Amino acid sequence: MTTATEKRKLTNQKNPPSSPKRHPSKFTLLSLCATIILILAPLFFFSFWIQNSHPQKLSLTNFSPTPTATQLTPTLVPIPTGKQTFYISTGRKTGPKFATITLDPYDPSIGSSQHLIASINSPKPVTQVTASLHTDSQQAPPVNLSLSSGTAYDGTWIADLSYHDTYDFVYKIIFTAIDSTGETNQFDLILR
Repeated sequence: MTTATEKRKLTNQKNPPSSPKRHPSKFTLLSLCATIILILAPLFFFSFWIQNSHPQKLSLTNFSPTPTATQLTPTLVPIPTGKQTFYISTGRKTGPKFATITLDPYDPSIGSSQHLIASINSPKPVTQVTASLHTDSQQAPPVNLSLSSGTAYDGTWIADLSYHDTYDFVYKIIFTAIDSTGETNQFDLILR
């Protein structure tokens, strides 16, 4: 026969005493709050950003027409007058090199001509120098410059350009020099 003490032991083995209920610690509660904030904060800011990034729709009640734009007339930038000399410096190592270009006058009137003077030096003799005028509505055919002083290695080349068009917006002269080996140097003198 079993005694009362043995019965208690057998009962305890079948049903072990239940452990006391534990309440979450402060650390666990803080971790849970931080996780919720980290999840909800981006959602809040994203919804705020979406709400403020879309432009407001116009309704006819708050619509006022804008005034019509007026025709703008460009203001012409004044250009120099008289004789002007340009000193040319490039990183070019071979072929003909432009040293100076002189325009006389800088601002010729329609129907007049402009005297061009180009100083060129080259390790090989220069065989041809041309200048092509580009203005508001035309591109003139190239004009040949002729050697006026010095040599084909280091000389001054001249020509006269005739003006038959305005140059209020486009005013460019393209100079080209070619040496005896066919090496070419082109210099764009943009005047306006």
